[in-house]
Amino acid sequence: MESSTNNAASTGSKKPKSNGRKKSTPSAVTAAPNPKAGLPASPRSDLAEQQVIDTLQVAAGSPAGSTPLIQPPDFEAKFAAATLAAQMDVIDQLMYDTVEEKLENRLEGLAAKWGTTPERLVELATSDPEWTQAVAASCADDVSKSNFFETESFEFCKQLESSDASPVKMTDRLPTKGPDAMYLTAKGVFFGDEPASKKSLCKSMDIVTLVDTKSGPALVVQYHKYTRGTQGGTQNLTFDDMSDFVRGATRAKLTESRAPRAIDATGTMYPVYFAAVVDGSFWSKQKIKELARHGKVAKTITPGGLYICSTADLPELFESISKA
Repeated sequence: MESSTNNAASTGSKKPKSNGRKKSTPSAVTAAPNPKAGLPASPRSDLAEQQVIDTLQVAAGSPAGSTPLIQPPDFEAKFAAATLAAQMDVIDQLMYDTVEEKLENRLEGLAAKWGTTPERLVELATSDPEWTQAVAASCADDVSKSNFFETESFEFCKQLESSDASPVKMTDRLPTKGPDAMYLTAKGVFFGDEPASKKSLCKSMDIVTLVDTKSGPALVVQYHKYTRGTQGGTQNLTFDDMSDFVRGATRAKLTESRAPRAIDATGTMYPVYFAAVVDGSFWSKQKIKELARHGKVAKTITPGGLYICSTADLPELFESISKA
């Protein structure tokens, strides 16, 4: 999912290309980039490497050398750290002359866009800090396309699973298709190995958590959306998508469901609860109120109930369900 910086020892006897050559200027090509600030000017220096490590540790919520606490993910900080790590990976490949095929293809496309050759682009990127930053930002993996935010929420639930103080017994991340995919329609919950006709106009669920309660284990089925910004085409589509889940969970009137096979392969039926998990700046109090109008949000903890919350609120929801 995330790219990370390579350890200097892994490069063997290779040394970074010299950064002492005469500085080239962006006028050497027809379309100059607009480099973004933030990357180290001198890649792979001890200081630059330590900055990346420190950034990742801060984003993870724990100082160097300490034991990480179980706390909600700081999505923006972790996203920034993962993006920086992806850009540092590009810089590593350029500076150590270990360019992989994926980066070669991206360099070819970028060179064509900027009116130069891949060879000239590499020369500029390994001699001029501004070009280094521009090429790294343009060629690095797009972290947002790797289900980054859903993964962070899943890892948080897995941490809760490992805590004796949490009622979470098990958490499973569900596939989007296949026999183990879990779908929700207005008629209930279905799995990928059931008739396709039952799964028309439905949503594949993201995460399911098994919670210990006074009357036995219960399932919390989660549908996640992390959304930035305020209003626009992407935000509207995301809102509509989550609204479909809220409507489906309300109309299903389902109080029990079997668990995914990764949690229980016996087909046992468990009480089920639905969680619309929304994170990001888009989901203001007003937007959450608008979302709630598309279904019936439960006011008490009841099997079949629908709840709208953030990732940070999940421990409280799990705890409330465990006491119901």
